[in-house]
Amino acid sequence: MPKSVNVDYLKDNSDPDFKHLIGKTVTFMCKGTQRQGLVEYIGVNDLHGKFQVTINRMPCWPVIRSTIKEIPTPPRILMEQAEKDD
Repeated sequence: MPKSVNVDYLKDNSDPDFKHLIGKTVTFMCKGTQRQGLVEYIGVNDLHGKFQVTINRMPCWPVIRSTIKEIPTPPRILMEQAEKDD
């Protein structure tokens, strides 16, 4: 699948302190709701000036930075075992 033109732009303009989370699954609080997803953008949005996390093509703001936590990816063996159990 070809990469979207916006992928590099979003990564380049993400907050340097959180840029390492691009492409990883995170959990965070947004407007009192726990959200979880694959990060595509993370930083201050120039349009509204709020800290935003875009997950699975869905922008969420305002996000409190201290609530952003990476969800570790389980080792491949555990993932394969879980698929067999289903």
